[in-house]
Amino acid sequence: VSYFVGESLDVAGLTLEVTYSDNSTKTVTADADLVSKTFDAAGKQDVEFTYEGIDVSFAVEVKEVTVTLVTVLTPPSKVSYFVGESLDVAGLTLEVTYSDGTTETVVADADLVSKTFDAAGTQNVSFIYEGVNLSFEVEVEEAAEPEDPAEPEDPTVPAEPEVPAEPEDPTVPVEPEVPEVPAVPTVPAEPEVPAVPAPPSVYYPPYYYSPSAAPAPSATPAPVAVEVIETAPQASLLDKTITTGYASGYPDSTVRPDSPITRYETASLIFQLIDAAKKGQGSASFRDVPDGQWYTSPVAALTSLGVLHGYENGEFRGSLQITRAEFAAIIAQVEGLEPVAESGFLDVPASSWAAPWIGAARSKGYISGYGNGLYKPNDPITRAEAFSIVNRVLGIEPKPNATNPFSDISSKHWAYGIVLAAAK
Repeated sequence: VSYFVGESLDVAGLTLEVTYSDNSTKTVTADADLVSKTFDAAGKQDVEFTYEGIDVSFAVEVKEVTVTLVTVLTPPSKVSYFVGESLDVAGLTLEVTYSDGTTETVVADADLVSKTFDAAGTQNVSFIYEGVNLSFEVEVEEAAEPEDPAEPEDPTVPAEPEVPAEPEDPTVPVEPEVPEVPAVPTVPAEPEVPAVPAPPSVYYPPYYYSPSAAPAPSATPAPVAVEVIETAPQASLLDKTITTGYASGYPDSTVRPDSPITRYETASLIFQLIDAAKKGQGSASFRDVPDGQWYTSPVAALTSLGVLHGYENGEFRGSLQITRAEFAAIIAQVEGLEPVAESGFLDVPASSWAAPWIGAARSKGYISGYGNGLYKPNDPITRAEAFSIVNRVLGIEPKPNATNPFSDISSKHWAYGIVLAAAK
């Protein structure tokens, strides 16, 4: 007897008692052919119909459909900007829950939220949808300085062989018209680079960046040097006594299983799994990691252990997303795995910086890819995928029959039992 505007009458349960002139009675079950109605206005309403020439009515309550909850389902694809740039809302979606229990995914546009960034640092972008205040974080940097034209674009590229003014090996006769030997084969091109350097065109994970690295020769801020860790830690940093209850949801009772996990969230997740005796001491010395935040201690501990690193400009950039390759490498190293030469996936060649760590995690059964020989290393890893890997590392089995504390995941989701097993 309670409906929302726009709903149609449901006659299930409606019965009539019919009394005849001989005082006999009969119970009649109503159907949609007897009475039907669509409610187009709110308020208490009488539903009237006729049976055997007699007018019959009953009352129902009709309510307006209102918004009860709005959450940011996915943040914008671009969360890193320079001062003076304007917000790009592409990829920003909202999940709207209504009073009738239905939900709707809303794709944001520039009319909903717009902003031009006039200062550097971590910034909250706030906006209002259907009376609900929402926000997400972005990182803003000062505009990049122009490149020094005297410095070569790619430090790994040797001097141009077509201008061999002076041969590097004085024992080789000078033949300027036929520069058959543009470089001395006995001298390595980059002695400071390890035996298997990653190609400059490959994206390097942010937790490897060396503070002394030169700035990248690109308008887009991205590190260009990598501190290669040749061997994994000798022993696992993880507390293997953990059997459940390491993952938390959000204050709105959601867990957002399909949302990408950020650097802050990754630090917090791994911090909870590290053996208390191995967490060590340290302080977060990044200018965008203030004291007293939920992520301050995790960032301090993991950077002091060398599990995570910041950027050359002194920032941690915790709102950036972690890729599937980066997460596999973090897990392999905190677990103390030895690097494996081959990754075992078609889209992770041996030349990739992540191949040894992905191969190590795969050899232990922590990751399995997509079943078609692909791992998709550069895709952002989702929260559900991260929980799945951690559960395998800790030996935690799925718990599909556990109590579900989250409002945004059902038993139809592929990771339902995995998420419930990880939930606090």
